Amino acid sequence: RLAFLFTGQGAQLHNAGRQLYATCPSFRHTIDQCDELLRPYLAESLITLLYPDAEAEGLETGRLEAGDWGTPPSKSVRLSAHAEVQNPKSKIQDTLCAQPLLFALEYALAQRWLAWGIKPDFVLGHSVGELVAACVAGAFSLEEGLWLAAMRGRLMGSLSADGAMAAVFADVATITPYLHLEQSQASPAAQPPIAIAAINGATQTVLAGERNVLRTLLDELAAQGIESRLLPVAYAFHSPLMDPILDALEQTAGNLDYQPLQLPLVSTYTGAMLPVGHRLSAAHWRQHARETVRFTEGLDQLVAHGCQLFVEIGPQPLLSTLGQAYCQTPATHWLPSLPPPHDDWASLYHTLAQAYSQGATVAWSALYADAAHQRLRLPTYPFQRQRYWLSNEDAMQQTTKLVPVHTATIHNGLPGAANSRQAAILAELRLMLANLLHLPPTAINPETRFIEIGADSLVLSEAVRQIHKRYAVTIALRRFFEDLSTLNALSHYL
Repeated sequence: RLAFLFTGQGAQLHNAGRQLYATCPSFRHTIDQCDELLRPYLAESLITLLYPDAEAEGLETGRLEAGDWGTPPSKSVRLSAHAEVQNPKSKIQDTLCAQPLLFALEYALAQRWLAWGIKPDFVLGHSVGELVAACVAGAFSLEEGLWLAAMRGRLMGSLSADGAMAAVFADVATITPYLHLEQSQASPAAQPPIAIAAINGATQTVLAGERNVLRTLLDELAAQGIESRLLPVAYAFHSPLMDPILDALEQTAGNLDYQPLQLPLVSTYTGAMLPVGHRLSAAHWRQHARETVRFTEGLDQLVAHGCQLFVEIGPQPLLSTLGQAYCQTPATHWLPSLPPPHDDWASLYHTLAQAYSQGATVAWSALYADAAHQRLRLPTYPFQRQRYWLSNEDAMQQTTKLVPVHTATIHNGLPGAANSRQAAILAELRLMLANLLHLPPTAINPETRFIEIGADSLVLSEAVRQIHKRYAVTIALRRFFEDLSTLNALSHYL
């Protein structure tokens, strides 16, 4: 069974999927469609954000104007004070742009896999990746999903940028006592405590909270020999620092027209499997933004339901790497879509081949639907499996039969006996060359140049040796490319 894993924030890269955008019409159409839908909500073009040099290279479909918050299709909603228009930076690391950008790219990648017949039995998304997973599972439309991703990113970007996150290389049980100690030392009116933002593996835990408090905690962990690494973010996602925007986020999410799931969705905020027919709600997305990302529990659910193939839908193989480290069993296969710095098509085809070799069904007719390949006409009859190589005994008989035939075709003006002598030599040379080239003697034209028959320098070097042995004549190899370049010329010389 197969699952799609949708990567979360932090995986975004400039030029991710650029080759696909330039050469795959269906992928480009999907990205352009997302670009059009996001125009009211982003101050910069999605194409410009993804591909900074797109305009200079003629890839951009049109620069976008700064818009306002907007509302989902056929909806009208009163926005909270957090919904003020802001001009986002033209950097994909800014959460204002990163979340809708990731949504668009991952949705386009998912459509490419679906078009090739790679259909998931389950979907799972890490943090903001769960929005794309829900959309692909049928919870809401593409237009609504992009709108929610843009609004979620803008709400989170409206918070004070004094948060921080860190990857700690220890398990939750080891870290938890230090979190309680930090909370007891903090004043209730001061900074909020540090929270466990994500559990990505047995010893892969992400913490989030106020920057200075988090740095102090990391120093305490380092003193105990526990390694950590600050993440390049300015916000403490999945922590109490998200509380100020939760009401607005729930109100925003409440405007979506939720549909029953068409695929089972593993929610990483609960670690539970949401079955086909389940309807998500605004409350789900409120808790999803605040609670811990329980990635490992989600993987446990997938493995328990017999999932063995995991296709990562994202610009980097982050979840594949984490999953492979966590589920160390030969039965599971982790297949990234776009592992940089490899060629986009080569990466996709390699993953497709791996999925097919593990039993996935491929829609072969759709594989090259976007490419202008030329169809070749092939014979409608089966190949004739009959051997035509001559044995030595047959070859000698063939030689005697060829002599009179080619005697008549030689026009070199030789008188009687000399002419017969050349005919015999020609027949011998023809057989020798045929054997060296693994061709029937009848396929060797005495008038055709050796190089045109397919005789390269290695074949002709062997011919030099055999001629010397048979006729006691030494011929320089270069002459086979000059004055002795045909069998007729060579037999006349000998």
